[in-house]
Amino acid sequence: MIPITINGQPSYAENGALLSEVISIAMPCAGKGKCGKCRVVAKGALSSLSDEEKKHLTAEKIAGGVRFACCTRVLGEAEITTIQEGSSKIKTDGIMPSFARKPLFKRLGAAIDIGTTTLAAQLAKSAVCAGLQTILSMKGIQPPQVKNFVIAGGFGSYLDVESAAKIGLIPPQLAPKAHIAGNAALSGAAMLLLNSNFIKKSEALAKSAVTLELSSSAEFMELYVENMMFED
Repeated sequence: MIPITINGQPSYAENGALLSEVISIAMPCAGKGKCGKCRVVAKGALSSLSDEEKKHLTAEKIAGGVRFACCTRVLGEAEITTIQEGSSKIKTDGIMPSFARKPLFKRLGAAIDIGTTTLAAQLAKSAVCAGLQTILSMKGIQPPQVKNFVIAGGFGSYLDVESAAKIGLIPPQLAPKAHIAGNAALSGAAMLLLNSNFIKKSEALAKSAVTLELSSSAEFMELYVENMMFED
């Protein structure tokens, strides 16, 4: 296993593994290098640029270390940073000339279309927030009493903790205590393979773990509804 870092967090990868096998990232083209959606900034011992990367990446991007995760293989120690998509902007200028307005109908109000994407985000946000609140309630503690807040998996790799707190995805008191663990399953497996002393510790952690069935929790359902809307 080769030690690497993903978004500043230590992890491991097999020699020759594609970056797309190491990190969780969208690949609409199914890993063919055609869409360019799996871009990352990667430095270190990596495979040479593929034909697709040379075709779609500018010289400036290449110089900055931008690579396609589906085309780049790990050959040694490397540092990978995922790229956050920028926010789109609505253009307010155009070619429509100025003219006197004379509406055909009397204004009755504003029509707001809440699309399925917004609704899906609301449901996901509410589920995460309600789940956290239910766990804290079960332990009888408040967010300020939490010492460490570890976020593991692909979800955490792309999460902006401050933005998550602003929209109510996580309690704001947990934001400064958050630590992104990345692919904790892979890192944990590598630690067990490299040091047998971790086996007993992992067994003890597994025995101390508690499973909470949120779908049957009345408290979770109540909190789920309360947290449906985004914070102002």
